[in-house]
Amino acid sequence: MNDRKELKEMLIGLQRARKKIAIKRSLFVMVAFVAILGASGCVAQEEPSEKEQVEKIGSADGKRDNTSLQKTTNTYVKATNTALPVEDLKKQALYTTTLTSESKQLKLFVLPTDSGETTVISKNDANFTGQEGEELYKGKVEFYLAETDGEEGYLQDVASQDVMLNVSQEPIVAREWSDLAIVQLSESVTSTSKELSLWTVQSGKLVPISVDGQTAISTSTSDLKSVDDRYIQTYDYFTTNPNGWAFRTYEWDPKKVELTLFDETELLVKGPFHYDKMEADIREYYQHMIDNWNRIEEYTYPFPHLTYPEDLPSRLGKGYLLDEQGTVGSSLKKYLEQNPNHLGEYDTEGGWYYAYPDGQSFYFDREDDAIQAVELSGGNYKETVSELKEMLGEPLHDSKNDPVSEEDEWLVGTNYDIGDVLSYEFGDYQVRVMYRDENVGSILLSKKME
Repeated sequence: MNDRKELKEMLIGLQRARKKIAIKRSLFVMVAFVAILGASGCVAQEEPSEKEQVEKIGSADGKRDNTSLQKTTNTYVKATNTALPVEDLKKQALYTTTLTSESKQLKLFVLPTDSGETTVISKNDANFTGQEGEELYKGKVEFYLAETDGEEGYLQDVASQDVMLNVSQEPIVAREWSDLAIVQLSESVTSTSKELSLWTVQSGKLVPISVDGQTAISTSTSDLKSVDDRYIQTYDYFTTNPNGWAFRTYEWDPKKVELTLFDETELLVKGPFHYDKMEADIREYYQHMIDNWNRIEEYTYPFPHLTYPEDLPSRLGKGYLLDEQGTVGSSLKKYLEQNPNHLGEYDTEGGWYYAYPDGQSFYFDREDDAIQAVELSGGNYKETVSELKEMLGEPLHDSKNDPVSEEDEWLVGTNYDIGDVLSYEFGDYQVRVMYRDENVGSILLSKKME
């Protein structure tokens, strides 16, 4: 009995011991599990922010290689393989500006490359590239774009050709056409010629603009005139004989990112000259047009991009061409007050006139405030003289059918040759259409002669 009792008590003891061991093991597992949870919780709290998740690998030249970027906080500017802190870009840039493209405001930085060099122009080296003491940069340039509130800028492009830039004269400018930003780099080639390289920002990238398959526009001015966000105009000066100017107008295609030559007009000073001062008079007239182009923002040399109003005959019958403010017989003084941005006051045989950038001219007598006649240049209009005749009807007279008098023979083919004339009458007004071949020179509206 005693043996059985002792055996039973021993078995009960062993079971109790096993239970304690099992409980201890369970507690150990629970403690370990809690520890693991705690450790993973710490890791979650120490995860980097969205900005810190961007992996950056430093390169030997200090630029950052972003080929391993996993995430970017940019909202518009596209990240590229090379980035620099904005603070570093500010220190290194030859040029920096803020620009707006596709309704996004950005920062642009233009930097010299390692192969470029900056020198100071000496007195002996001063020429069309710059004056003594100005800084001249020779070499390639590279562009960086950054968000306005961004801390880094991204390499966009490197100009393929070496350039020579007078950095003291701001050779790089940013302008806006429609909803796009245009970056223009101007390089002097000779005393009268420049090359303008252009880029635009589209979808967060800086893209070079092709110009008739070339990388730059040849011009004599750093200015580019924009017309209707569709055309740009510039001009060249020729020093060869015959010398003069050529206005060139390019059409802009934002989808192809290219400019194509749309119109070219040469203003050459050439004979035959029939009196001593004729050459000087022609040069002075052309120079005045160039001066107006540079002086007046709204003025561009005429090129065919508009169409005549469909109700042109009705307007002519009421005594005006483009707007009723300029009706024949109305007050010139009042028109000038309402439209102050004219090209100037000029004299012509038999009277004086004010010319406007829209191609209208208003003739007057100095002793009378009334507008005596209105003339509209045909240079801005697409219609041929045949198409204009369809609008206006058959003329009362066409001088093309008249023989040229001996007195006027010398005019044919010269700068003073106005071509032929169509004569019309509309109500109380008479109209003369000056034309040559199929090109409309101008439409002149005045009161009927009594």
